[in-house]
Amino acid sequence: MKNIIFSIGASFISISVLPVQAATEHKNFNAVLQCRAIENNKDRLSCYDKSIQPTRTKVAEKFESRDQCPDEKDDDRRLSCYDRFFSPTFTPSVNSKSKTEKPVTTEAQQPNLSEISKCRAENDKEARLKCYDKLFPQDKIVKAESKLEKATDVGKWHTSITTSPIDDSKNVILSLESDDYIRTPFGEAVTPTLFIACREKKTEVFLSWDVYLGLEQTSMLYRLDKQKAVERNWLVSTDTKAVFYKGNDIDFIRKLANSSKMYTKITPYNESPVSATFNLNGLSNALKPLQAACNWK
Repeated sequence: MKNIIFSIGASFISISVLPVQAATEHKNFNAVLQCRAIENNKDRLSCYDKSIQPTRTKVAEKFESRDQCPDEKDDDRRLSCYDRFFSPTFTPSVNSKSKTEKPVTTEAQQPNLSEISKCRAENDKEARLKCYDKLFPQDKIVKAESKLEKATDVGKWHTSITTSPIDDSKNVILSLESDDYIRTPFGEAVTPTLFIACREKKTEVFLSWDVYLGLEQTSMLYRLDKQKAVERNWLVSTDTKAVFYKGNDIDFIRKLANSSKMYTKITPYNESPVSATFNLNGLSNALKPLQAACNWK
């Protein structure tokens, strides 16, 4: 009798564990990384769906988390969701069809941080600028149709304007290298870069240090001009090498635009503190296309 009760109990426990294991496997996003190299959209989506079983239970108005991807009902939007949070690693080919149609600006993918890091590592200024221009090509269609006022003095800010593959809105990304470089634990010299972005009408600020910062969030100090230094928690990016501002991004950007310099200091995981200074001059002019794209009030 005891053996029977034990057998039933063991079966109940094993059955109860199955949904937990299934949920864990359902959200195992590590399995999708190999799919990023597949250029064909249909095959790439099939790879994603095999890696993470889709539920097809919702239609999201806006993708804010990779957890939404498996739940998206529409195949094209589900692929767009995966491509947003897992940047494809292939180089899109130009075929005869794309030559006869409008430039494929709606298919443009945002460069990932590893590609940006290669540009920052380039010592020659002219070569580094060419590298950035290749990563952030100007959308000629947007440029021709746009009535945005041409910025006069944008300082050292670089601007990228492309078309969102998700909702066809303008994606505007501003980037600014620091005045100095830092050393990684392996002795490599890297240049921290500040980014201000409007993507799918969402404004965000993040700073790429290109060194391992830990998980989830970390503390970073910043000081604008002669103001009192502020130390607060920033969210760590998924690649663990950048931090996102945690708070009202637009208010923070306005403070940056009213300043000429920002000093920053952070402590990489298990390492000594590193610091970087950014020359913010020209930001007010550089912000104009971003403000229009994100409908700032």
